[in-house]
Amino acid sequence: MRVFNRDTGSVIPEVRRMESQFQKFLGLRFREGRALFSFDRPTRAPLDMVFVPQPLDIAFLDEDMEVMEVHGAHPVTINPETWKFYSSEEPYSHVLEVEAGLLPHLGFDIGHSLELMD
Repeated sequence: MRVFNRDTGSVIPEVRRMESQFQKFLGLRFREGRALFSFDRPTRAPLDMVFVPQPLDIAFLDEDMEVMEVHGAHPVTINPETWKFYSSEEPYSHVLEVEAGLLPHLGFDIGHSLELMD
């Protein structure tokens, strides 16, 4: 699947859609890549980076696929400063996770509207 930014025309290719509970739990643990998580109802559940091998950009999206917040996230190490949870101020309906630096590089920003393409 690809994610299209309606505001900039940028496209993120090769995004995995995480639909099952197990896929959502596993996420990008133990593997690199890009993922989109969708939830049945808005949530504020925190995300962690335990066993995620690469730094990520995490975009929290509302039910209309509009970018609400973007966070840089780092893998958990033995350093307690890396033991963080990531969430948004407001409930979110989707989360887009991609390699660190990709969202700013492609011009993705708060308020931008995204669309999924097969």
